[in-house]
Amino acid sequence: AARIVAYKLGYIDLASLTTERYEWAAAHSGDELAVLVGDYWRAGELIMTADWNSALPFLEKSRSRLEPDLGKNNPAVLSVWGSLHLKSGLAAARAGKRDLADAHLGEAGHTAQRLGADRDDYRLCFGPTNVNIWSVGLAVEMLDGTEAVKRSEKFTIPPTTQRERAGHHCIDLARG
Repeated sequence: AARIVAYKLGYIDLASLTTERYEWAAAHSGDELAVLVGDYWRAGELIMTADWNSALPFLEKSRSRLEPDLGKNNPAVLSVWGSLHLKSGLAAARAGKRDLADAHLGEAGHTAQRLGADRDDYRLCFGPTNVNIWSVGLAVEMLDGTEAVKRSEKFTIPPTTQRERAGHHCIDLARG
């Protein structure tokens, strides 16, 4: 939570420090998913600094650590897997790799369908609603406002959606 607040207020250095502390704690927790959530946050920092070419292989390596567990249908594993794909989609979109961004969005969408419901494992807010929200945001990142608007017409934000996510969608839609 501290990382998100620091980031949203523009204190990137403080957000980075909280990510470091999170990664340290996750490494000592024995929870592999917590470690991968730290990778999700770290990749976000690489993306913030326009280092997309480092973020993409970093996220690929993180996802590879989850592959052996995907068949077990563990909802938390699927949430982290899908979230890592969304973050990869963002890195690809900002790098101008539309096909790759759409492929990651597609994998996240498939994973959300497997889950069948919105979840909040590790505060990642992953599920069908968030994938829809990201679909609009990724179109905006690819400078395709028409596509962003088209994608937004395919779904309605449920009233149970976290306000931050709903607000982010409204901002992205306005940008589109």
